[in-house]
Amino acid sequence: MKKGFILGFVIAVLITTGIVFAAEMLNDVYISTFPIKLNGQPYKAEMPVLNYQGRTYLALREFGTVTGNEVDFQNNTIIINNSNQTSNSTKITNATQNTNITLGKTNALKSAKNYLSIMAFSKSGLKRQLEFEGYSEEEAEYAVNNCEANWDEQAAKSAKNYMSIMSFSKNGLIEQLEFEGFTNSQAQYGASAVGY
Repeated sequence: MKKGFILGFVIAVLITTGIVFAAEMLNDVYISTFPIKLNGQPYKAEMPVLNYQGRTYLALREFGTVTGNEVDFQNNTIIINNSNQTSNSTKITNATQNTNITLGKTNALKSAKNYLSIMAFSKSGLKRQLEFEGYSEEEAEYAVNNCEANWDEQAAKSAKNYMSIMSFSKNGLIEQLEFEGFTNSQAQYGASAVGY
C-alpha cells in the first residue's frame, strides 16, 4: 500500500514539475515585433517571428524563400537547395509593394503554404481545399498561383505517399493521381518518381 502511494506521489511530482517547466519555457517565448527589412525594403513575415532567450526564430520555409533558397521536407529530412536569389528577391520585393493584395488573398496564401508543408496537393485539389475553408474563388486562385509549388514534385510526393500505404499498378497510380487533380504529365512524373 505504501509503495503504491509513494509511486503515485512521485509520478504526480514529475508531472507537476514538467508542467511548471513547460509553462516557464512558454513564458520566455514571445512574438517579436522588430521590423524586418529585406534588401532595404520593409518585409512582413507570413508566419509569426518568435523570440526565445534573446534569439529570433523565423519559419525555415519562409526564411528559405526570402534568402533565395528552396526548402523541402522529404524522407524525414529537411532539404535546402540554392535557387536564383535575384528572381526570388524581386518577387518578394514586388509582393510587399503590391497594394492589390487583400487580407483574404494573404491569408489564403498562408493557408496554401501551410497545407503544402504537411501534405501533397494538386493545384486544383489545393484550390478546392481553400474554397472549402471559405476563401473566395479569387482568393484561392491567387494562393495556388503564388504559393510557388512545383506541381510535378507534389505529384511525386503524393505518389510516394500512396505507395507507402498500398500497392498500385502504374496505370492505377496514374489514374489515382489524376483523380486528385494532377494533370496527366504530372501523374506520369509522379509514377516515374516511385520507379514506374
